[in-house]
Amino acid sequence: MNPEVTEQRVRTLEAVREIKNLMARLANHHAANQQEQILGLYALGLPDVRAELPLGVYEGKAGLERLYLGMAGLDGDHRGRLHMHALTSPLIEVAGDLQTAKGIWTCPGHATDRNPADPSSGLEAAWVWTKYGCDFVIEAGRWKIWHLRVHGIFRARYDKSWADGDEVRGAPGGASAGPPPGVPRPDRPPTSWWQYRPDAVYPNDPAPPQPYESLDDATAY
Repeated sequence: MNPEVTEQRVRTLEAVREIKNLMARLANHHAANQQEQILGLYALGLPDVRAELPLGVYEGKAGLERLYLGMAGLDGDHRGRLHMHALTSPLIEVAGDLQTAKGIWTCPGHATDRNPADPSSGLEAAWVWTKYGCDFVIEAGRWKIWHLRVHGIFRARYDKSWADGDEVRGAPGGASAGPPPGVPRPDRPPTSWWQYRPDAVYPNDPAPPQPYESLDDATAY
């Protein structure tokens, strides 16, 4: 076999392994309310680094620090808080030039938290399913998250069906509407928003990545 082809395959497999570990660290830190640890997983040296959540987009190092350090602080009391998002059905494409990669994950999970609009109401438990679409880049010799996009699938109280009309969430958040009390304000509204509704068709978004040679901004997550 051509040595160059062998090296390309080996480096691609190594990239996939490192990216899976990178995302697993994100999931584990998030579940343990170690939000400040997540910052180090991003390519903070790039001006267009970003994280997009259903409530809005956080841009650049300053936006990510506002998001994760703000979530780490909240009211300072993490007793009872638990946010677990399993990473399933990974689909990772490493660029032919080995400088970037793209991946998607379906993330079944659950969340236990206080209602930010009424912290005195006690803990609430919910099923939360999302989908991640991510771009990755090598920074200082390590694979890092460049763009992370969290796309909603459904959210419902643990004792209610997500097909129940009372459980369907109606409107996105964002910079214009403002996040719930205590949640850091995003820089701009989300680029898209979706939650399950009985009358809606699942859009399969973010779309699965296709093999590519180098990252095109037009297809970035």
